[in-house]
Amino acid sequence: MPQGKDAKTILVVDDEPQVLAAMEDLLEDDFRVLLQTSPKAALKLLEHESDLSAIISDQRMPGLSGHEFLGIASRLSDAPRILFTGYSDLDAVVAAVNKGQIFGYITKPWDPKELRRVVNKAVAYCQLHRALLEEQRLLHHLMDSVPDSIFFKDRSHRFQRVNRAAARDLGLESPVACLGKRVGDFLDPALAETIEAQERMVLQTGRPVVDLVGRLGDRWVSATVAPVVDEKGQGTGLVGIARDVTDRLRLEERIARLTRAQAVLSGINGLIVRVHDQHQLFADACRIATGQGQFHQAWIGLVEEGRVVPVAADGVSLAALSPMPVDSAPGRAEHPLDTIVASALRDQVPVAAVECVEGMTTLVLPLVMDRTAVGIMALSAMETDRFDAQEVALLREMAGNISFALDHLHKALRLDYLALYDGLTGLANRSLFADRLAQHVARAQAKRRLMALILVDVERFRSINDSLGLDIGDEVLREVARRLSAAAPLTDTLGRVGADCFGMLVPEVKGAGDVAHLVRERILPCFDTLIQAGGEQLRLSARVGAALFPDDAEDGESLFAHAEIALKKAKDTRERLLFYATGMNKRLAQALRRETQLRTALENGQYVLHYQPKIDLRDGRVTGLEALIRWNEPGCGIVGPAEFIPLVEELGLIHDMGDWVMSQAVTDFQCWRAQGLKPPRIAVNVSALQLARDDFVDGMRGRLDRDEAARACLDLEITESVLMRDIQACIPKIAALREMGVQVYIDDFGTGYSSLAYIARLPLTALKIDRAFVSSIDASSEDTTIVSTIIQLAHSLGLKVVAEGVETADQAKLLRLLRCDEMQGYLISRPVPAVEIEAMLAAPKLI
Repeated sequence: MPQGKDAKTILVVDDEPQVLAAMEDLLEDDFRVLLQTSPKAALKLLEHESDLSAIISDQRMPGLSGHEFLGIASRLSDAPRILFTGYSDLDAVVAAVNKGQIFGYITKPWDPKELRRVVNKAVAYCQLHRALLEEQRLLHHLMDSVPDSIFFKDRSHRFQRVNRAAARDLGLESPVACLGKRVGDFLDPALAETIEAQERMVLQTGRPVVDLVGRLGDRWVSATVAPVVDEKGQGTGLVGIARDVTDRLRLEERIARLTRAQAVLSGINGLIVRVHDQHQLFADACRIATGQGQFHQAWIGLVEEGRVVPVAADGVSLAALSPMPVDSAPGRAEHPLDTIVASALRDQVPVAAVECVEGMTTLVLPLVMDRTAVGIMALSAMETDRFDAQEVALLREMAGNISFALDHLHKALRLDYLALYDGLTGLANRSLFADRLAQHVARAQAKRRLMALILVDVERFRSINDSLGLDIGDEVLREVARRLSAAAPLTDTLGRVGADCFGMLVPEVKGAGDVAHLVRERILPCFDTLIQAGGEQLRLSARVGAALFPDDAEDGESLFAHAEIALKKAKDTRERLLFYATGMNKRLAQALRRETQLRTALENGQYVLHYQPKIDLRDGRVTGLEALIRWNEPGCGIVGPAEFIPLVEELGLIHDMGDWVMSQAVTDFQCWRAQGLKPPRIAVNVSALQLARDDFVDGMRGRLDRDEAARACLDLEITESVLMRDIQACIPKIAALREMGVQVYIDDFGTGYSSLAYIARLPLTALKIDRAFVSSIDASSEDTTIVSTIIQLAHSLGLKVVAEGVETADQAKLLRLLRCDEMQGYLISRPVPAVEIEAMLAAPKLI
């Protein structure tokens, strides 16, 4: 009988000893043979002798039949089971073999060769089966030892085998719970459908899917799925392996973030080298942050008057960003971002927080100059777990570099500023002022216009420095600069051109009178009030020198030199203002005298009214009068309005003069009535300044309510050019006047480019055709057409037409043929004093 660990053991059970002996003789050369005459004894043996290679049992035995015994033995040993049987039991035995309950059978009497063949086959099967079981056990052990999920599925996507890691990922404790089920039994239906769609593609194409990354709960998984094919190449199922790559992806993302942060840092460092403009620096920095850094949005804000004001942005419009307070406290902030901005500015360290909107995380980096937070840079990402310590360190370095660049730009700007501006007053220094002077001279020359240069010297300024100190002297200069800046016609026309001397450019003037008026009304009053400086109250005075281009010089340099000469003369002669040209000073003195006289002309009764009649073109009757003011200038006689009205308006006397004209016209009207005459209504001209006053309409209403004669006689004439300056404001005023019964005429019609749409909306009485068209109506077909068109237009709008400047009978005849309603002009009468108009009023008709 073979011995040793490799010996194969066979158990033979039969109730006939002679059969056992025969079996032993036949098999003992090749196997270790155990013999038992009782099934019960054999079962007891199996309890401690289970490592058998085969079990042979007789079918017919007392107590237990052979197949009953083998059925119990199968639970105690995996050895193949062979049954001895006679022919009478053969059908039952064959059925048991087919059902897998026994390995095989041997009929009695047996053939020794057949017996040995069956036994050897059973032993070989046992050996192979156990090897397969060991391989299977080893495979299962290996699968369960792998930390990755491994699974096998059939073509219906049902699990055939999974390891413990796969079961755990599906939320199960045992792999057995997965068998026969689909992934949809454990996961969200939408996710399950996505997984099985990929598996169907693998089955259809026969090609594996490699490294398919997807989310599984709060983890990320990389799966590789391949088809399982049989020996014919037909797909029978799927095999897959899935690995948790959450940590790997997080690491990759972190590396990518740091790489992007480094790219932002590098990009902005390059930007700092080549960009020398603050706005471009900020705008490009934001673009680099959203581009190379892949931030959702980036913006920069600067601290201005207690607020952080956004000045540059990318990924979000500046209009969507609101200024935020620099001292917002937690709990009182209107927006979560307000709190972290205030914290970043206060502590001067980066602060990150998750915003309520769309789960966006924003990192706020302070921009610090000279240990003071001057602004912030905000970077926003859509991840809620963004910005680890290393990334923040890189971005903080980036913010530090931006702060350095900002400081450098500010210092460079300060140097540039001091090269062109006076550091004390902020005005242009002599160099910049000279450059601006040259530019203004060039423009004046190109446009053929007159311009002026004014130099203002602060008197006795050196004594202030010597007696009160430089600090007070500096305060005085700053205050003088502030006052002169308010008086300057334009913000860039003033400069400090000497220690105590200021220059002022006047880009366009009509003559020396404009300059004198500016000096008298705007510049010299700057020195009328006391200046407070260092607790002292100082009264200053100034001398002024002026020169005109091109009258006094051909270029800016010469103009400046001549203005300096004029200033020196003014200081030497103690004059408040002197021009470079001597004759100009004489004309200026005359202009000043005229201005003084005009200021007192009204109270001295020097104004008079002349009247020019308007007549009906059909019957020659007088239908109206136009009141025209004249000035009886002392020593000169009667002066026409063109020579003094502009100066009256400039002096602000036009309103008082207008009131006088209306009052005098009413007085003359009442005198004519007292003489038994029937005077027509009197038209008074209204200037642009009068009409622009908010109380003009109320003033007219009050006059008409107080004086019935005024209501009976006063009409108004407004030139078309005045009307078109602000037609929208004029429409309600004219409507109000018409409601009072005042007739309103548009004077000089045809010269102001008025819109027909607006004319139609105005409640006018009549249009007065400008004399420029009437004077050539009998010589120019073009003017005739214009006049005819105006008449037809006016009549279609229900307006009368008055022709001005009619001087010949032919003009009157043609106007009558064109159906013009009224006319006035030298053909009838020049403007004459009130006493001379009486005869015309008494006549039944004038032509």
